[in-house]
Amino acid sequence: MAVNNVIAAKFHFWCKDITVEPGFQNNIIAFNKSNGLWCDGASAITFEYNCMYGNLDGNLLDCDPDLGVMKKKNDKKDSTDVKNNIFKNPIFAGSEFDSIAVERDIHFPPISPV
Repeated sequence: MAVNNVIAAKFHFWCKDITVEPGFQNNIIAFNKSNGLWCDGASAITFEYNCMYGNLDGNLLDCDPDLGVMKKKNDKKDSTDVKNNIFKNPIFAGSEFDSIAVERDIHFPPISPV
């Protein structure tokens, strides 16, 4: 099971003809040159609590049709699918957390060169 990873820039997952059920939980899958997750339409996978956005060919291909369909709001008012996956950048891009992060960055003392 892939847990707590950042998969970005070049990679995608291709789940095809799998005999064991792969799992993806609590990952950020963003800005890949292809699909974020590519399934074969038949293999069962566990894919929950992930954040996906900015993948050039789309986030999901041939996966469970319920994945990526926004159904509910989580406790932070982010729209999620049935497996609690988020399909946007909820941390920085224009959110309240963006202004908090900028404010914190301004108040860090500069690091002196050694």
